[in-house]
Parts: sequence; C-alpha cells; structure tokens
Amino acid sequence: MEQNYRSTGQIVRTADAFIKRNKNRYDKNMFTANPAGKPVAIRSLGSYAYQANYLVRAGIPFYMKDADLRFFSHWVVEDVLNFMRMSYTDRRPDLLESIHMKLTGYISKKQISVLKETAADGESVFDVLLERVELQDYQRKPLAEAKETLRSMNKMPPREAIRTIRSRLGYEKAIDRMCERLGFRKEYLLGILNTLEDIAEPLMTLEEFAARLKQLEALLKQSRNRKNQNAVTCSTLHSSKGLEFRRVYMIDLIDGIIPSSEDKEKKGAEGGFAMEEAVRLFYVGMTRARSELELISYRERDGTEVAESPFVTAVRRIMNPDAESAGVESSGGAVARKKASAAGGGRREEQSQGHGGRRSLKPAVSRDVSGGGTGVRVVKTVARTSPRAIADSGELQPGRLVRHRVFGEGEIGSLSGDRIVIRFGQAAKTLSVQTCLEQGLLELADQAMQRRPSGGHSG
Repeated sequence: MEQNYRSTGQIVRTADAFIKRNKNRYDKNMFTANPAGKPVAIRSLGSYAYQANYLVRAGIPFYMKDADLRFFSHWVVEDVLNFMRMSYTDRRPDLLESIHMKLTGYISKKQISVLKETAADGESVFDVLLERVELQDYQRKPLAEAKETLRSMNKMPPREAIRTIRSRLGYEKAIDRMCERLGFRKEYLLGILNTLEDIAEPLMTLEEFAARLKQLEALLKQSRNRKNQNAVTCSTLHSSKGLEFRRVYMIDLIDGIIPSSEDKEKKGAEGGFAMEEAVRLFYVGMTRARSELELISYRERDGTEVAESPFVTAVRRIMNPDAESAGVESSGGAVARKKASAAGGGRREEQSQGHGGRRSLKPAVSRDVSGGGTGVRVVKTVARTSPRAIADSGELQPGRLVRHRVFGEGEIGSLSGDRIVIRFGQAAKTLSVQTCLEQGLLELADQAMQRRPSGGHSG
C-alpha cells in the first residue's frame, strides 16, 4: 500500500525521499491526498541539557510509555548516595564496606574484615584503619585525606559534592579500573554520573538531592497512570510503531545514538542490514506524525562535543538541497541557534530511560495526545483546564500560596526573570513563568481550595 492516510503532504514526501536510501526494500512511492501542511522542522540545540531537563522541571504532565525505574537503584547511584551518607557519619563500617573498593586508599577486603572485627560503636572507621589495621605506607595519606574530605563534603552543594566524589575521593579512577577488569561500558557509567550532576545542579544541600531523586522516581511511577490523558507522551521509536499523534518530536538525534555506535561498527552484510534497519526505525518515527514533525539534535553532551545524526543531515538536504549540511535550521526558514537555546527551544521532553536504567540508547518520540492546542511547541499542547488559572505574572508574588496542577499546593519563594521558585513541602522547584501562565498550571491556593476542599495533587 503506497497511500498514506495519516500524515500531511510535507511529512509524507520528506519521509518517502528519506526511506529511499534503503536499497533492500520494495520499490514504493508513498503519497497522500492530505493537505501539504507545515515543513518538517529541524532544531539544533546548544546542549543536551536544554532537551533533557525541561519537562519535569516545568511541571508539564507527561506519560512515560517505556518508563524504567531501575536507574534509581543502579549501583552507581547507590555508591554516590553512600559517599554522601558517609559525609554525615564516618562511624558506620557497613557504609565504608559498600564503597571501599571505589575510594582512594585502595582498602582491601581483608582490611575491611579486620575493621569490622575491631571497630567499637561510635568510632571513626578511618581512625580504626589508621590506628589498628595493618596498612601499606601508601595508604595512610590518602585515607587521612579522605576522612577530611568526607567531613567537609556535607556542607557542599550536591553538584560540587558529586564532583568531589569523582575526583578527590577517587571514584572515577575506580570506574576506570572496573571497566578494564570487568568489561563495563565506561561511557554508560560516566553518563549516570553526569545525569546525577544534572539533577543536582539547581539544589543547595545533599538532603535536597536525595529528596529530588525520590521525587523523580515517584514522578515516573505516576506518569504510568497518565496514558491517554492530557499529557505529553514519551516513547522509544520501537514502541511507537503502529501509533499516530498530531505532533511528534524526535529527540536525541545524535550520531552514535541513531544510527548507534554498535550498528556503525558492524561490517559487511551485517553492517548493511543494521544500517537499513536504523533507517527504517527513523522512518517509523517520522511517519507517526499527522500534522507536525520536529527533529531535535544538540551539539554538546556531558561536556563533549557531539555531531547530529547523519539521518538528520539527510533530511535537511532533502528539504533544502542547496543549503550547507551544517548550521542551517530548517522549518521553512533559518532559525538562529542562540535564539533557540536562549528561549529553551529544545526544552520539550524529558529523556526516556533505556533498559537497566540506561539513558536512552534509542531516541524517544514525544507526542501530543491531547488533540488540541495550537502552535509548534510542546508547551502549547497542554490545554488550560481551569478558568481560574493565573494568567498575569503580577499575581505571582513572593509569599503567596499557589496550587500547581501537578505538584499541588506550594508557596512562592522568589522570582527572577522567567524563573519562579516555589516550595512544595520540603522541595523547592524552579519553574518557567511563561510556561506556567501559558499552560494554566498555577492558580491561587485560596481559589483552588474553594473548588477542592481537601488537599492533594490535581491531575
């Protein structure tokens, strides 16, 4: 069947030209009788962070089709939390035992065993090691330094603390050794550490960081209940097969993600098959959109420069054969990169988790499931559901009680430009004023209480 009944003419023509790069396929020429619609939009963001952090921090409701919560129990996450726990008390041999192989000083299992046998309640594990456990000369100085570093760490902001764990406490070097010895993927493990730094960036205390991890885990659990609701849906390309949505945003379109590094390394017939399968997967993502399609890449991730997917480059050339392959953002016209980054142009999606809590190995597709709204940004896809929603930023004053559609009741702490800090219980959230107003996410708490006598989060 060659006729596409789902997508606009622009999407069908672009996708048809793209899939023709595959040689081992039936010779088909896809067409549609639907209106032409908007051109496929291509965005190149300055950093992965613009894409990854927006959805949860802005408070936009979302549904994770492929939510995997194992990230939060991954051993790297547990290690970091145990280092932080030790910054509050170095009197627990069990904590040291859980990280001793990953701490500067090269503590052996035998030394840990002696420590557990000789340490009395309330004694510093480092004092016991230095005074009553047989150590090598090279161990004494780094263990004494580790003791002092950990004691100073509980006053640090969490991002600084994670960087201290990685460098001064030797964790990243331990990761290197484990990857060499056990065959772990270093890029993956460092990616988890970088994700933890991203989560920690706006927070001030280690307690807030631990609470934030629990909150994110709870948000992902809650997102499973929002299927077919007025929310942005996040999915892998594989899971999107057979589905359709009015707007589609394909994210993480980076060389090494799609096509994957593993596919690119394959040779001969196997390599050819893998690349054609990656093309088909990309085509599936493109043809999920009924009206609007946006392809999103970025130029930096985890401090490393990255290149856009060659599939994005191919689409760019299909749409504008005369333009240079790099640097032009296509959506019917050029868009300045700095403007897109400053406006948070890529802040459309929270990255979905891959298997085993990994950051997505396949790009996700975020889709508007509301069927309503106008414009091209995700923030326009969530309809204002309350006539009492705050529409004037003048009503947002420090000390005022407000109710957020997702997070419930909170108190405004401060405002700075487009940023508003609201404290919900023990956690403070930094949100976008523009997004909150456009989406009707906030209303004054006294007005909300008139309609909802009992407390709790709104859906």
